[in-house]
Amino acid sequence: MTEDLLNEIVEELNKEKLLAEVNGEKIDVLVNIEDTEILLYTEVSNLFPYEIPSIYIDEDSIKKLPTIPHMYTNGSICLYDKGMVVPNFMEPVQLMKDCFYKAISIIEKGIKNENKLDFITELTEYWSVRKKTILKGELFSDQLDSGVQYWRFIDKQIIIANTKEEVKRIEKNIIYTDTNNEKTYEALCVNVNGDTMSSIPKNDYDIIQIIKASSKDFLRYSSFLQRNIDKFAMIMLNISCENGNMIIGWVHDGPGKQNGFRKGHENIELAYLKNQKKSASFGVEIVNCSQNRLFQRGSCGLNTDYKMISIIGCGSIGSHVVESMISLGSSNFQLIDPDKLEIENVARHYCGYFTVGLSKVEAIKFVATKRNPNLNIECVNKDFHEFVNQEVASLNNYNLIIDATAELSVEYRLNELLKTQTITKPVLSMWIEPYGIAGHALLLQKGQNLFEELFDKKTLEFNKRVVVNQENYFKHEAGCQSSYIPYSGFEIQLFINQVLKKGFEYIGKKTGNYLFTWIGEVSKAHQYNMSINEDYIGQNDYSIIVRRVD
Repeated sequence: MTEDLLNEIVEELNKEKLLAEVNGEKIDVLVNIEDTEILLYTEVSNLFPYEIPSIYIDEDSIKKLPTIPHMYTNGSICLYDKGMVVPNFMEPVQLMKDCFYKAISIIEKGIKNENKLDFITELTEYWSVRKKTILKGELFSDQLDSGVQYWRFIDKQIIIANTKEEVKRIEKNIIYTDTNNEKTYEALCVNVNGDTMSSIPKNDYDIIQIIKASSKDFLRYSSFLQRNIDKFAMIMLNISCENGNMIIGWVHDGPGKQNGFRKGHENIELAYLKNQKKSASFGVEIVNCSQNRLFQRGSCGLNTDYKMISIIGCGSIGSHVVESMISLGSSNFQLIDPDKLEIENVARHYCGYFTVGLSKVEAIKFVATKRNPNLNIECVNKDFHEFVNQEVASLNNYNLIIDATAELSVEYRLNELLKTQTITKPVLSMWIEPYGIAGHALLLQKGQNLFEELFDKKTLEFNKRVVVNQENYFKHEAGCQSSYIPYSGFEIQLFINQVLKKGFEYIGKKTGNYLFTWIGEVSKAHQYNMSINEDYIGQNDYSIIVRRVD
């Protein structure tokens, strides 16, 4: 900001009877709010007026104030929802005046207790302000109705989940190693009516009084503390308010068994009141990392009914199918593939160079669970036919089976398993043609002699192919290397996402078996001297043809 603009803003603020002055690169404003002198200031950044300036309360002024809504731990005031408000960068002087007046209004309402609801909805921020001994906890549980959860320490933070097994699984997803020597503790979730809360708890006794006054779960809470009278016991307050629920945590340091009371009949309030000075209790700032919350906050909610997916073949297509299904909200996967990730896979595989040498299934699990620890991924590092001989029944534990091997023998065997009803879940087989000119997905929802209808009996060629002379486009590298079909990772992702979007209009919703033929950039087929099946001549790029085949 120029010096002229800085002085102009101060001049205008003074005209509004606000005592303003330039203080280095800051603007100080002294105001009287409800008979209390408050010093406000703003540090004008190089981005002003293209972003909303931050207004701060001076440290000495903060001490004069009660805890008020919208004040962050660094003394700044949350003026506007920056996702909803665009700064008026055309009028920088007016923008600065508006921000100071907004800050004054927030402080005044806070002193008068006129924005109590805001106080409740921002309780998590005050939790950090008022409680110095506080740890961060990450919650990986979608089931928060009053009940027992479990938690353990991991590298100076806490993870929380539904069961002891879930805690261990999440922990392994985060740090990718076992720490079986770490102790797992119980936690109790207590529903609290935020409208009846009027203060921030500072100790064990305050927590007890809040739950006693504002929750219907006090008896269960009391029983929980009795059971953990000589242990650390975490309480999660699931506080309801106008805009949804918020969660804060508290770890009680049990005072130990009380003399004169039978086991399980201690006076909880008295025990914790006496123990306050010795207590090592602490608050927990809980971040909700559950699958539902992540997809409500960072997406449009969970967009698929198919939460449990078995994927056969974890190469370029299969790995990106996993990525797409994760983005839709699927959280449980079975991955089946016998191969390791090689350096030549890197360009079009979901996983990168740093996973080369791992089995493809473990590589995908490693990358995916680092992205989202909620995921539960079973790795089967076996050939599909070996897997079928040993544990085929497990396929029925999943909502949908996706075959991404592009191997006719696998597609045929899956069809046979459907015909005999050994598997009862829908099967979607996907493969792509050279250079991504086209791709296909065969949806089987019932057994059928499809291979006699769709494949040549002698050559086993697919009779609905788009590129007729596909054999001309198989590539070989120098030396004894297997052949491969050229196509890019970008085309794979286009193919997968378009086909899955269309496929989910049919899977489980319409009876029968269907063939989805995806047309890629077929207009460029001439550049590769490709011969195109006459059935597809004139088709638009990036379109899909749907045929019922039963």
